[in-house]
Amino acid sequence: MPECICENAGYCAMHRKIMHPVEHDLCRNNPGYFDVFQKGVKDRPARGLGDTVAKITDQTGLKKLADLMHKMGINCGCSGRQKKWNRWFRYKQTVEVGITTAPREQVTLQSTVASLVENRWEPHIFAEPGSNLEGLSNLPIHQNAERLGAWRNWVHCCKTLLDTTRSKYILTVQDDTTIVPGAGEFLESFQWPDGCGMVSLYTPTQYTKKTPGCHRIRTNSLWGACAMLFRRDDLERLMDTKVATNWKGAPFKTRKRPREPWEVANVDTAVGKALREMGLAPFFFSPSLSQHIGATSSIGHKGMGPKRVASKVVADWSVFETTLGPS
Repeated sequence: MPECICENAGYCAMHRKIMHPVEHDLCRNNPGYFDVFQKGVKDRPARGLGDTVAKITDQTGLKKLADLMHKMGINCGCSGRQKKWNRWFRYKQTVEVGITTAPREQVTLQSTVASLVENRWEPHIFAEPGSNLEGLSNLPIHQNAERLGAWRNWVHCCKTLLDTTRSKYILTVQDDTTIVPGAGEFLESFQWPDGCGMVSLYTPTQYTKKTPGCHRIRTNSLWGACAMLFRRDDLERLMDTKVATNWKGAPFKTRKRPREPWEVANVDTAVGKALREMGLAPFFFSPSLSQHIGATSSIGHKGMGPKRVASKVVADWSVFETTLGPS
């Protein structure tokens, strides 16, 4: 019999789905449940996170998995059962997450999603045509009918989450970024700094500080849009700034881009300039709460140089205890 190949919960390549930690534990340690998941794959996908598990061939296995879902408070979609909120993914969560994704040579989206799921977030995926969405059909997917490009897809992500959710905070994540385990719980007690318009969970090398904490960055623009956390009100204001409404990309490329709107990029630069217009500043954690993992770029950047990765990533949350207080 095949064995579980995943060391941790998250996206499972064998079963092509996001595995809840309880599902993963059962799949890894209980041969009976492993067979249930295998039959779901061999016949038709058996999904328990907001989708149906009613397509498993083995009815005995179906009942076991359906009961498991309901005991965990997960709505499996089975008829004849009262729908419940998924308590593991926080539908009434404080932070709403949106991932922007586009076709790339090295697919990293599933790793990004797995890192967010591990932090108990259910991300919305805003996908350009041709994006690899394998194994992610149980998540909210917003499929673009036409190519928007990096900037317009990010704006689409922000406006959609503002219009359709009520969360106090909105986190936008690029599809080649992984968030460290524990970041979600850490942010629940994070105190928002005065004068802050955005907190970046990703800290590139040039913004890294020797003293742990959440540091204000003084810059005319910004470097790095991998994982940006906004308060809802601030993001709404940012969408209405002159910078955001008129953005055509970095100045040295504007002569080309009005004829090719999907080429408009430089989200980080635009956000930095918009925050300056609002009289607010970007803040970055040091050490970083995420890492940039994309060796190839979906918009033509030259890959990961030393300035395109986090030189220090948090490994021990206690480093923040003396510099960050609870809210």
